[in-house]
Parts: sequence; structure tokens; C-alpha cells
Amino acid sequence: MFYLAPACFLFGISLVAISGVFRHYRYSIGALASGCCLIFGCAVSALMAKTWFINLPRLLPGGSVALQMDAIAAWFLLPLSAIPPAISAYGHEYWGKSHSNSAKKMRLLLGFSTASLCLIPVAAHGILFAIVWELLAIFGFLMVIGEDSTDEARHAGWVYLGAGHVSVLCLIAAFGLMAKINGGGFFAAIPAGWVNTGDGIACFLLFLAGFAIKAGLFPFHFWLPIAHGAVPCQVAAFSSGLGVKVGLLGLFRLLLWVPDPPLWWAGCILILGVLSALLGAINSVVQKDYTRFLAFSTVENMGIIAIALSLAFAGKALNQPLLMALGIAGGLIHVLNHCITKPLLFFGAGAILYATGTRDIEQLGGLAKQQQKIAVTFLFGSIAICGLPPLFGFVGKWIILMGAFEGFMHGNWIWAATALASIALASGLTMLAYTRTFGMIFLGWPRNPVAKKTKKIPNLMVRPILILVYIAAALSLLPVILMPALQPLLDLYGQTDVSMGTLPGLLDHVPMVALGLLTCLISVFAVIVWRWIKKVTFRLQPTWDCGYAKTSPRVQYTASGFAQIANDFFSGTLLNMKSKPHIRGAFPGQSHYSTKSPDLVLKYGVNPVFHGAAWLMARLRIAQGGLLPIYLLYVVITLLILLAWTLA
Repeated sequence: MFYLAPACFLFGISLVAISGVFRHYRYSIGALASGCCLIFGCAVSALMAKTWFINLPRLLPGGSVALQMDAIAAWFLLPLSAIPPAISAYGHEYWGKSHSNSAKKMRLLLGFSTASLCLIPVAAHGILFAIVWELLAIFGFLMVIGEDSTDEARHAGWVYLGAGHVSVLCLIAAFGLMAKINGGGFFAAIPAGWVNTGDGIACFLLFLAGFAIKAGLFPFHFWLPIAHGAVPCQVAAFSSGLGVKVGLLGLFRLLLWVPDPPLWWAGCILILGVLSALLGAINSVVQKDYTRFLAFSTVENMGIIAIALSLAFAGKALNQPLLMALGIAGGLIHVLNHCITKPLLFFGAGAILYATGTRDIEQLGGLAKQQQKIAVTFLFGSIAICGLPPLFGFVGKWIILMGAFEGFMHGNWIWAATALASIALASGLTMLAYTRTFGMIFLGWPRNPVAKKTKKIPNLMVRPILILVYIAAALSLLPVILMPALQPLLDLYGQTDVSMGTLPGLLDHVPMVALGLLTCLISVFAVIVWRWIKKVTFRLQPTWDCGYAKTSPRVQYTASGFAQIANDFFSGTLLNMKSKPHIRGAFPGQSHYSTKSPDLVLKYGVNPVFHGAAWLMARLRIAQGGLLPIYLLYVVITLLILLAWTLA
């Protein structure tokens, strides 16, 4: 019976991997859903204390296929295995019918990517972890360039692949340093005191860089907005909603491996989290492309989870179990919330793009009258991801804030004040950004003919959106059911003295049961009001126009005007590029004014480095003369250098 769970898991991975080979999309989605159900069931059983470990040696060069299903892997596998079938079904209608030539390729790559993604949490050997991590980067790159007819998609794909390669190189180096001290590539606890050595410091910095790149934390976030702004929305939903979470998984694993992390580790993670939360929120306010807006929103949410991780690291470093427990619990609940709501929002963005054909917020308006379901679900997702009560997103943020207050109680006021201020400011800016985006897209009058007559959204695109809404609503109605599921995670971290019976006691200020009941009451009240509105007869009259003889859509706020105050206030952190008209004469002709805010790190950091490297490689091409004697001379010189280095 012991091998039943590993066998089911491996069979599920196999089904997911081969799901894309079926010619008919129904069989493909069915195979993907069946495999994901098996993986989901294994994750649920692991959270019920039925963990397992298997080792298949000598299957990899220099390593082994070691898989371990523990509580951390199980928690991450819950959303990683539940969401891909919805992405596949949505992608068939959104992408498959209009791009029939590449539809099967996208289904195949989605299956391979999902299999790789679900293997990462259970990988228990450094070589296996690095191989699966690299496979995820390669399959993700092929999905990003799925729309390879545009230069933007190809450029985004190469940036994505470059970031993935740098990430895996950092992890390989870090695993090599770990293997020196552990005597092998298996994941195990690091001996106490090693973190203060030179190898320990280098190992932490390499792990932090490798995992932060994948998670999209500042300043390693540069690949995320450019990739998600150029790819099909189902690919962005997979990458932003699920793919970035394995970077956070690595940081949670690192917290488990190290018995005595120094306090400055928590400081480094806190700095990355604060910068990601604030700069992600600030950049999301000024974006005109709603897919790039959602990408920067992901950066902001990853920053909040990183702040929770910094509290957990600080709690372990200062031997404060309750602080560590609150950081772990808040971060993991926020991970689950983001895994559900971000695909929901990207599905909504894809529906808007399908109906209108434009990503520009400035061209839209009034879509709520034509696309009511999309408007309501997008509003629901916006409220949930902003962390507003009484929806599920509020629970994770509340626990993180309680962790910060716990730091205040123990005298760590600098850490606590930084965490509280950054989360409060980032949350306020996020609410401003989502208010702006929802208002410009769904409210008011259509600003462009593309928004006046929109295409009907197919039911196969609407159903996955509604499924995610139902899941989020169920978690909002019954958030207390997740509390016992967190107990195995705390036990795994060795915090048996902090049970989940203590944690809800701390949360008596906003009890989970009361929060669920409040959500139920609000839902019932909303249904009653909605039914009453449908029965009432309204008389439609023009809006009072302040005496204008004839109004037009041009008198409405634009997206740029709505965010002008925030744009001016944070102009020091934004790169505002303006295209101003040259007005001459008493009667100037038609002119055009536009603004855009490109990413500072990509424009002034990454692009110059890669352009410089390309220039240098082009100058070194002269060394490749194509003559065999020259190459033999290179070999002799290399051998002489290695011999001299060995003798020295």
C-alpha cells in the first residue's frame, strides 16, 4: 500500500505529460484533467499526514530520481494541479479556433509544462530539481513564442529564456555548495553554523537570486511584464498564476533546510519584498496595456508574500515561533489566493481582448453593458486580489499583518513598521490601479468604435472563469477549513509548540467563522437586491452634463488622467516617456499626445548588458577561423594552463 500513492502520482504526471498528443481537444483536456485529479488527490492525502519518499537511483547522470511528498509540496500542488484543466479548456476556445495551426502545439506544451511544474515541489535531489526547473523554462519559452509571427513575442521569448537560464545556473551552483556540506545532492538540513561561512553566504545569495528571478521579485522582475504583455492570455495565466509560485516554493524550502538563519537573511528578503510590492504597485497604476498591468500586479503580490517570508525567517532567527508561524501561514494562504484569482483576471483580460481586439485601456469603456458576466467576474477577482474583506484574499493579508504586529510586541519595531507601511501603501496603490482599470474598461461610454460593438464571448471561455469564481467564493465562505490544513506545515517546520489552535486564538479580533458568516450574509443580501432590481422598472434619462449642449466620450476621464496625481507623485521611480505635439501657428492642425512608462530595470539594466555582451561576442568571432590547427592550438594552450594551475 505504501507504493500506491507514488504510483498514482507518477501515473498522473504521465497522463498530464501526454495529454497534448491527442488530436481531439476533448480527449486532451480529459487526459489533463484526469492526471491533475490524481496529483490533487495525492496532495490532499499528504496533508492528511500520509507523506512518502521514493528514490530511484542511477536514473540520472550524477544523481537519482528522488521524490518526496511532504506538506509543503502538497500545499503548492493543490492549486498547481487544480488550475491547468481550466487553462486548457479556456485556451482551446480563446486560441485554438483562431490559430488552428498552433493549437495542438500549445496543448502539448501546456501538458509538458504542467508535468514539469508539478514535479518541482516533490523533487528531493538537486540534479533532478535543476533538470525539471530547466525543462519548465524551455517549455515556457516555447509557449511564450507561440505567437511567433510578431517581433514582440519573439523578443519576449528570448528575455524569458535568458532569465530562466540565469536562474537555473544560480541554483546549480547553490546545490553544488550544499552537496559539499551534505555529502550528496539529496535535500537535507544544513548543519548549524555553516550559514556563517563563506560557502554558506554564497549559497544563500545564489539561492536568493535563482528563486527571486523565477518569482519575479524586484529587480529580477524584468521578464515578467514583457512576457505577459506579448503572449496569449492563457499562457500568461499559467505563468503568472502558477509558474512564478515555484520561486516562492524554493524560499519556503530554504527556510526548512536552514536551522539557524542569520537575521540579515530576513533583511535581504524583506528588502526585495518591499521593493517588489511598492514598485510593482506603482508601475501597475500607470500601465495602459491591461495585460502588463496584471503582470506588475503579480510583482506586487509576490512582494507581499516575500514580506511574509521575511517575517518567518526573522522569527526563526530570533527564536520566536509564533512570528515564524504567522509568516508561514500568511504567505501560504496568499499564495493560494493568488493562484486562483490571477488566472481568473487573465481569463477576463483574454475575454476583453477576444471581444474588442485591443489591449489599450484608453480605447475601451462601457463594456459592462455588453459583457455583464465578464464585468462581474473581473470585479470579483479585483476585490479578491486586493485583499479586501470579506473575500478570501483578506485572510492571508490579515495574518501577515498580525505577524507584523507580533514583531512589534517583541520589540522588532523596525521590521514591523517597514512591513506594515509597505503593505498598507502597496495595498492602497493596488486598489487605485484596479479601480482605474475596471472603470476605464467597463464603465462610462465607449471611447473607440472597437468598444461599441463587441464580439460575443463563447461559453467555453466563460465557464472556466465562473469555476474559478466559485472556488474563490467557497474559500471566502468557509476560510476556517484551511486552518487545519496548515497544521502539518507547522509541524514540518518543527514548530510543534505553536499549534493552529493557538493561531485562531490570536485571530479572535476577526474570527474566521464570523468572517465566513459575514460573507454568506453579504452574498444573500446581494442576491436579494439583484432580484429586486430586475423586477423594478427604471426610466432612463441622460446624465446631467453641467449645461453642455452635447456631450461626447472625449469629456470622460482617460486612464492617464485618472492616474495623473499618482504618476506625478512617484515620478522619481517611473520612466515617463512623453510624445508631445509641436504646435505652431494660430490654427494648428490635428496633433497627438501620448505617454508610456517602460520598465527601468529592463531599459537601463538588462538591455545594455545584453547588447554589450552581443557586441563583445561579435568581436571575439575572429577567434573562430575554421582552421583545424588553430583549434588544436587552443586545446594545447588550455591544457598547459590547467597543468600550471594544478601544479600551483
